[in-house]
Amino acid sequence: MKPSNGHTETSGLKTPEECVLSRELHARGLRTTPERKALYEVIIAAGGNYRTARQLGEAVAANGLRLNRATVYNTLDILLELGLIRRKTVSGTDNGQIQWAYAAESGERKRSLTVELVLECRVCGKVKVARDRELTNYLRRHRFTGFDTIQGTADLRISCVCNRCRRAEVEKSAAMQK
Repeated sequence: MKPSNGHTETSGLKTPEECVLSRELHARGLRTTPERKALYEVIIAAGGNYRTARQLGEAVAANGLRLNRATVYNTLDILLELGLIRRKTVSGTDNGQIQWAYAAESGERKRSLTVELVLECRVCGKVKVARDRELTNYLRRHRFTGFDTIQGTADLRISCVCNRCRRAEVEKSAAMQK
């Protein structure tokens, strides 16, 4: 049933995910706004599949609640900080496209640090994302005063040259020497 304001009406019962969202937001002194709840519901409904911020905003709008771009990105940052969603950079797109997904496995939220190495070719712009287990484990064990490194995300961007561009440079250099 849709009320006159265009929002979907619920029975008033909270799902376990809504309870987690409310509890985590409240613990940080933040409110559970309709916008935050709607965006989180769309992410959960995607079933662990990654979506862009634009796709998520459009899905919320399809449910009757329009969000501006800043609200979408600010909410995604909050949900990521809370460990409720995860983020990845997709290779093969200009500067790497950021996508988001629900951070749950078998109904349990992940509560651990994720370290992603983002390798970016400074010649062609190709991006590859890799996970580094040793660096992740080091950061999980290391204590930084005033920070919890057991959960969260870390992105390490490395500007380099991909193998294809390196071969092209070598071939060009060899041709010039002839």
